[in-house]
Amino acid sequence: MSRKWNPSSWILFKVKNHETPHYRLLCGWSEGEEAVRAKTEWRISGAILEHEESEDGLSWILTTTKSVYTCDKSAYQVEDHVYHVWQTMNDDPDKDVEQIAWRDLNIEKMEWHKL
Repeated sequence: MSRKWNPSSWILFKVKNHETPHYRLLCGWSEGEEAVRAKTEWRISGAILEHEESEDGLSWILTTTKSVYTCDKSAYQVEDHVYHVWQTMNDDPDKDVEQIAWRDLNIEKMEWHKL
């Protein structure tokens, strides 16, 4: 059974120092029902396996943890309450992560993780 998530903000980042470099999501939730359900203000997804895009700017993203994230392209950002998580990962030399900038976000042409 998959878990479904609907973040209020999100970014895509690449994990480069892994045996198989792959993409993940850093998601944030503002206060409200979804944040309570998530039990946190932020979450890092498993590796992305596939996605489906709608005409109205939504992406459904499936991860290795069998979670499905419904991400609105207009919410592609690191909100203030999640910024510290990204900054900690980015500053850690052992993590070797790279945020995919909005201008480089071509989700239809990305190569996702293969099992």
